[in-house]
Amino acid sequence: MAEPTPSGDSSSYQLMVRDAAAPAERAGTAGVGAAAWSLAREDSVIGLVGSPDPRSIELATRDGVPFLLLDEHAPGARTTAFQLIHAPESRAMALAQQALAMGARRFVVLGPDSASGKRLAGAFKNALTAGGGALVAHITYVAGATSFSAQVNELRRLAFDALFVPDEAARLELVAPALAAAGIWPRRPRLPVTPSSPTAPIARRREALLLSTALSLSERLLRNAERYVQGAMLCPGYYPAEDARSGNFVARFREIYGTSPTAADAYGYDGLSILRGAVERGARTRADILRLMSGGRFEGTTGDIRFGPDHGRVDLPLIYVVDGDSIRLLK
Repeated sequence: MAEPTPSGDSSSYQLMVRDAAAPAERAGTAGVGAAAWSLAREDSVIGLVGSPDPRSIELATRDGVPFLLLDEHAPGARTTAFQLIHAPESRAMALAQQALAMGARRFVVLGPDSASGKRLAGAFKNALTAGGGALVAHITYVAGATSFSAQVNELRRLAFDALFVPDEAARLELVAPALAAAGIWPRRPRLPVTPSSPTAPIARRREALLLSTALSLSERLLRNAERYVQGAMLCPGYYPAEDARSGNFVARFREIYGTSPTAADAYGYDGLSILRGAVERGARTRADILRLMSGGRFEGTTGDIRFGPDHGRVDLPLIYVVDGDSIRLLK
């Protein structure tokens, strides 16, 4: 996106694209950072959107260029870079807070024994503790597992209101039928949850809120496990639901490319929308945009975007719910 014209006209925009992996052709730009150098110095862009690398962030910061990163880590307050992608931990916390708001108090985590699975479980537990909930058990399976009989048998003996699966959507489509076979079905999130009692007899068939970060969520979950995930609440970062927030973006993307947008497409689109929105709010320089980004809120397809002091994304990620033959934004 180019700088506004000297007259201040902001009605026209120019999108400039560089391949960050392409070899540099100009002296002084060899190696990483070449694309950022070219756009910042030669094309005088007002802002950048792209994948992170330390050299590009350093160059952008040196030149005062706002740099919206397709990354899930906060770049730090001393940079001019900002995190676009919600951190996995924030997605786990959002699910915990939503379940608590619905009345759930006793929780179980069923997830992989991987480092990422443990991090998500830890973030989930912290949110529960802060909100007055309790983690009854943390049951693990080998990362990449396809059978969960031992874990499900353990679950059958526990009283809980909600079950959190910190794994990919492809794993959830295997876990959910195993839960159903043991008489544990998702509860539709329409009515408040009546907290379970640890001393009450456990019914042979029961319902609990089913929560999952469900990374890489797609319509495949519905094709393979639709009846087993009805009411499941999912927080993948982004899903191309046809709602008021992102419906126009989804429809236009499908029209142009013949396929649905991925989470990376949506986050990238939001990055460009932030820059354009800042200009439409009156920003005329890179410094103007940085000021707006540091304290402003921007409505995007992935949420109402806000950044914290460390330039990390701090707005809560969107939560989706399986409803019949569709996955829609939870109201």
